[in-house]
Amino acid sequence: MKIDSKMDDLLVKYMLHETSIPERTQVEAWLRESDRHQQYYAQFRTIWQQSQPSAEPLVLDEEIAWEHFQQRIQKPSIRSIPRFRGWIRAAVVLLMLGIGWQTYLWLTPTELLSVQSGNQPQSIILPDGSNVTLNRHSSLRYDKTFRSRRVHLTGEAFFSVQRDPSRPFTVEVNTMSVGVLGTSFNVKQTDTQTEIVVKTGHVQVRRQPYRIDLRPQEKAIVPTDERKPEKLKIHDDLDTYYHTKTFVCRQTPLRTLVQTLNEAYGVQIRIARPELEALPITTTLPQLPLERVLEIIAHTLQLKIDQQGDQFLLK
Repeated sequence: MKIDSKMDDLLVKYMLHETSIPERTQVEAWLRESDRHQQYYAQFRTIWQQSQPSAEPLVLDEEIAWEHFQQRIQKPSIRSIPRFRGWIRAAVVLLMLGIGWQTYLWLTPTELLSVQSGNQPQSIILPDGSNVTLNRHSSLRYDKTFRSRRVHLTGEAFFSVQRDPSRPFTVEVNTMSVGVLGTSFNVKQTDTQTEIVVKTGHVQVRRQPYRIDLRPQEKAIVPTDERKPEKLKIHDDLDTYYHTKTFVCRQTPLRTLVQTLNEAYGVQIRIARPELEALPITTTLPQLPLERVLEIIAHTLQLKIDQQGDQFLLK
């Protein structure tokens, strides 16, 4: 695949977090243009990562890798001209990539696998033993060899990742990345944002220039525009209903539960009055027929249900 050398320059700056906002926008637009562009960038980045030592694999920080490289070659003159440091670094990386890229293509022809779910969630076991549950109408792409443990997600999925300190697991979604060693977490992508919820372990979310560390029962909301990501503490387990087949509420506002039920059952449930929306509910609901679920909610909160076709009103 022939790529303009100017784009290669931008990709190097993008990996090293040295792009301006217009340059970052240009790269991310280019990545969205085609799967081939995303495949090219994934291989481009893999060559860079494999050429560097990985003493701290969770951090996934090219700056640290560069410092290790600089210490090995011991060139004090680089520090004496700091304004050229980025471009010297880029030149070295490009030289490494130029040699490595041709070798990589010759020795390891890449085949991308794609799994798509239909109207029902679908479970996948990846080559490293990690488990993924795709929610409805979602897809996952990854290199058949799975050397880099890197996947690209469209839609929503729950990941239960096998621990491997030598090879971090990375989910790429909406031009951002989620890096882990071994943990379980949920990723939900929409046109406007990506939500990441951690169930076990430690997850690192990266979208230039931000980095967020998440622990269990923490959630990150990452907008697709320039707005700053948000980190929240959560108390329920509604995000993974399609994986656990249950709706777990802990003092959850009624409106939040209703939003999840609308998504899960593909119906329209409305709340009659604004003051009812904040009613807290604590319960664990199995994924029963919707009418039965609504009966339990109505009984718990002392509400009534009006039904007209596939529309329901709680009052």
